[in-house]
Amino acid sequence: EEDDDEEDSEGDTANRKRRIKRKVSPTPAMKGRTTTSFNAPSMLQRGGNVRTITKKAAFVEKVVTKLLELKNDVAGKKWLAKQRASTKMMLLKELGQLYLHKNNANKENPGFLGVSMAQYVNDYYMHRYGLKKMAEKRFVEMCVGAMKTQSESLRIRIFARMLGIFQPLDIEMQNWYLALWDFLRSSTNIGVSIENDETAEVQWAPVSRALECARIHLSEKVPQDVYHDVTRKIEAMGRPDPKRINKSGRIEIEKFLDFMLTTYSKQLKQSQSSLRHLYMAADTNGDGSLSVLELGILCQIIEPHLVGHREAQRMFDAAQRDFAFSLSEHGGDMPIEVFCEVALRFSLFSPATIAKKLTVPSSEDEEKSFELLKQSWLDQKDSIMALAQRAPPADKHRVMGRSTHLEQLLAQREHSAAAWMCLRLLEIESKRIALDLAVMEFMPVLALAVFAARNVTDEESDPPAPSIEST
Repeated sequence: EEDDDEEDSEGDTANRKRRIKRKVSPTPAMKGRTTTSFNAPSMLQRGGNVRTITKKAAFVEKVVTKLLELKNDVAGKKWLAKQRASTKMMLLKELGQLYLHKNNANKENPGFLGVSMAQYVNDYYMHRYGLKKMAEKRFVEMCVGAMKTQSESLRIRIFARMLGIFQPLDIEMQNWYLALWDFLRSSTNIGVSIENDETAEVQWAPVSRALECARIHLSEKVPQDVYHDVTRKIEAMGRPDPKRINKSGRIEIEKFLDFMLTTYSKQLKQSQSSLRHLYMAADTNGDGSLSVLELGILCQIIEPHLVGHREAQRMFDAAQRDFAFSLSEHGGDMPIEVFCEVALRFSLFSPATIAKKLTVPSSEDEEKSFELLKQSWLDQKDSIMALAQRAPPADKHRVMGRSTHLEQLLAQREHSAAAWMCLRLLEIESKRIALDLAVMEFMPVLALAVFAARNVTDEESDPPAPSIEST
């Protein structure tokens, strides 16, 4: 019978072999290897390695650039239509996990603030699958799926913007969006949390929490009139809560976040313009870059409640960590692009603060603005120079350098806003010097008065014989 079984057909043998579960001994390459789930707390907290992610940035940029080219081409659209892509439900299901992981990585390691969402997603799949080809394939499928379905869902459209394949958001806006999203989803904040399905296109949050989110994350970044207008619009976007749990009502999370992005992006353009002018005003030696000393002086003038040089050193450390190549090209100093990026990240020099302390007259005619500035400088020049002659050497050198820089800006007649800011910085610095000089002149008089008062007190009372300790 065994001989008869050996004469079975080849097809039956193949089927029998497929049904056999064979045990494969581990190869030398597999020995000692442990598999770790990406959802493990250690991996979630670590969030990958910043240096490893930046090395993979070339592949991510290549994929995004290629998809943008194909999107605008007829043949490319046909090719994209045939490609395998993540479905709408798959994308909606993964968005929450991706946002959660990236936001936790930003909190645990500040270096991730300089990593884009596209780079982080690619690294996410690398840790999840452990194979480079599979991770890159999954990343491309997600990008293609987001491109195909971004018109069907606002959640996916914003995610496509974060990936850079549709109206790209810069890294600063991506991090700000994630901070807002995390605030709305946190159950520890104001309002009763609303349960949301991860795969649902529309998700809800309490209106009271949305208003608190705007107060914390937007009120100091925009002028007060803009902030009050934002709060009115948020209240108008609210809808009644069907369960009547939140008396303030509920609001669609994605519509609220999209509205906040639009509002802040408009203000961000104005902020970048103000920061550029402020940079030009603070660059006293005119070399096109800011040193730690120049940035520290600027921090002390604009934000006196901050420890100027310490805050400046923090900004320089962040710039050296994330923009080492740009700083090396400028001899270790900070160029204007890096200054704008880091200043916005640290929320220094807010538009409201700049508008309040460095008032620039609004004028569409540059020539009239320069003429007004020139007259204002001539009216104050003598008093400021006289004050500088009495100031300590360091303050004198700083005032003289800034006044020379102002005269250069007046001679160039190109950026009136920067020249006005330079004059305002001179005015603030001269007031501080005048106050320091007044205190220095008053201190001897105060010391004599205190000494006389002590003598009168000693004469009125019969003091005991002096001991060694009192002497």
